[in-house]
Amino acid sequence: MRRPAALMAATCLAISGLSACAGEGDGEETSSTTVGPLPGDSTTSSSSSATSSTSSSSSSTKGGDAAPELPSAAKKHTKEGAVAFAKFYWEETGRAQESGDTNGLSELISPDCTVCHSLIDDIDKDHDKGIHADRIPTKVTLALIATTTDGKSDEAATLNVTDQAHNFVDGAEAVGHVKETKYKSIVYVDWDEGSWVVVDTFIIT
Repeated sequence: MRRPAALMAATCLAISGLSACAGEGDGEETSSTTVGPLPGDSTTSSSSSATSSTSSSSSSTKGGDAAPELPSAAKKHTKEGAVAFAKFYWEETGRAQESGDTNGLSELISPDCTVCHSLIDDIDKDHDKGIHADRIPTKVTLALIATTTDGKSDEAATLNVTDQAHNFVDGAEAVGHVKETKYKSIVYVDWDEGSWVVVDTFIIT
């Protein structure tokens, strides 16, 4: 079963509905081709690990921390580039949940990506209330090039994702808890004026 990514993310970000994020998705994987280790992975991995410890006081201010730079691999107009870009985008959604800063996320999406903008709106609303994740929860464990784009985009990538257990906090107070969640997602991307942009996303459960 496929669900719009923003729908699942909105559920996870809504403090009253955090229990809905506790399950583990076991959806059937779409047909895809492995493109191998992605150049630039060390950049995103080191960024994630460096900030994975609790840092609510320093990250609660929107724009307080610089967003990680787009890896060089994700700038290439190739299938590997599309996969690297999709991986970076998905992990950036986790960074935005922790920092409350959606500026970098906004630069990665098409104006027409409704689910992308819905996710950003949800993160912004939580940030305005002082609520954010106490760590960067999202890690892409496997990224593949999909064999079909479903007619939606130039390329598509299938991602295996783990969202580690984390709390949503308001200052020093935990206001919700999310259990570890594993799922698959599809990120559809177009090459637009010299760079990739996300045009649609789906969660596969």
